[in-house]
Order: sequence, then structure tokens, then C-alpha cells
Amino acid sequence: MAHGQRGPNVDFDAAYARVAPWDIGRPQPALLRLAESGSIHGRVLDVGCGTGEHALMAAALGLEATGVDSSVTAVGLAQRKAEERHLAARFLVWDALDLPSLKEQFDTVIDSALFHIFGDDDRGRYVESLRAAIPPGGGYFMLCFSDRVPGDIGPRRVTQSEIRACFRQGWTVRSIEAATMEVTFTPAGVSAWLSTIDRTSEGGGHAEPPGEDIGPDRRRPTPDTRCGVDRPGERARLGAASRRPRQGGPALIHDQRCPSRCRDRVGQAGGGAGQDGRRRGGSA
Repeated sequence: MAHGQRGPNVDFDAAYARVAPWDIGRPQPALLRLAESGSIHGRVLDVGCGTGEHALMAAALGLEATGVDSSVTAVGLAQRKAEERHLAARFLVWDALDLPSLKEQFDTVIDSALFHIFGDDDRGRYVESLRAAIPPGGGYFMLCFSDRVPGDIGPRRVTQSEIRACFRQGWTVRSIEAATMEVTFTPAGVSAWLSTIDRTSEGGGHAEPPGEDIGPDRRRPTPDTRCGVDRPGERARLGAASRRPRQGGPALIHDQRCPSRCRDRVGQAGGGAGQDGRRRGGSA
């Protein structure tokens, strides 16, 4: 379980000094499948990165990856892993509730077991912090404890309706799927929700209505079927209103929400996202 801000009565530095129950030493399978499908792309932020497995997963795919965590011990372990694996990932000691101070934006943000440590007030602060790090068109993937986990020991359980309520204004909840979070204390893992959430314009966005889990047909399209302009602010949603072939690749899919400039620029090479003059240091 990764952490961005220390929660009450938990010493995460002490937890990372031994083998923490959430630190399985590899990416969570649910998030690894997303990476292998191409859904994780561009500049990647692993928020509450712990010992860095998901940032390292992105770096191994050749993506520009950054991990942030408030635990000095966890960040030190993540940096050591990067050196041992010869991977170019950056790790910073940083508060997940203060991402605006990072002054950077990312195409994809990964959250493995961070969201569920926050109380109601800090949830709102966390979503606002994410808003600064993810521009319109960017994506957020979140794996958290679900309300299907029995008992009350460990992190707070989260319902689908809570997720939708938090990510309503300026976001679109594309899917919330039942998943398993692997842990060290049971081979069966624990019940979790895997959420796929898009950042939209400040005035737009919606959450899918409560009810059954949204199935694979509603998932974010993978890069080989996305609009040709695939970076923040210019990503088209999956639709079937019009198709245009791409040289050397499959048909591209557009719909009425696809910006007209996408059609004009299909096939052109895209520039990198993000900001120049990135801050390389960190703060506790």
C-alpha cells in the first residue's frame, strides 16, 4: 500500500523499515494489465509510490516516470531499486496533498492504495491536488480497498458511489471494476475497486450512474485505436461516428467530441507533454 501523506496513528517510515503488508515487491496485477494494454502512457506519475514498483513498471516500458511519497524510507528504497534495475525513474519525497507545488503535469497518474487512506476532508483536498497534476485529457487509474472487504481492520473501505461523488466536477468516471489487491498476509489478496477516470475541462465531466460494474466495452481505448492526437487536451473519446485510416496502422476512431484539430493533425508526430524547467528536488 503506497502512501502520499501520513495518516493518523501510522508510522509509514517504520512500516517500510520492514516488509510492509502492502509492499509485494512487484506491480499490482490489475495495474500491470493496464500497462501492458497501453492504457498507461506519456508522462507518468505514481502518486503515493511507496517503494516504487509502478513508477518502475512505467520506466521499464520506456515512459518518463516519477514517483512521489511522503516516506523518506520508501523513497530511498525506490531509488535503490531504480539503480539496481538500471531504470530511469525519478523519486521525490512529496506530499500527495500538495501536488500543485510540484508545478508539473502528467498524462497518466497511477494511485495504488493511496485514495483509501484519506478521510472525507482530505479526500477533497486530494482530488483538488490531482486536478493540478492532470490536465484535461489526462487519465487517473486508482486501485483501492472496496466495501466488499470484511471487517474493519486496515484502510477505510470505499464504495463505488463515494468514488463517483469525489470525481464529479471536472472528471469523467469511465469505469469502476471489481479487482483484487495483492498483499503479503494472504495469497487470496483483498477485494478492491479499479477505477478509470478521465480529467475533463473545469465545467465538464460526469460520473457513470451507480449500479453494476461498467464492463470492458466502456474502458478507455488503447493507443492503437485512439485519435491520432494523443496527449493532454487533445485526446478523443472512443466512439464510432467517423473513422480515418492511419498510415501503417488500424483505423482511428473519432466521435462528435473529437476536436476538429485532431482530424487535421492525424498522422503528425506529437510533441512531449509536460512543462519545461521541472523541479528536481523534493520536500517532506
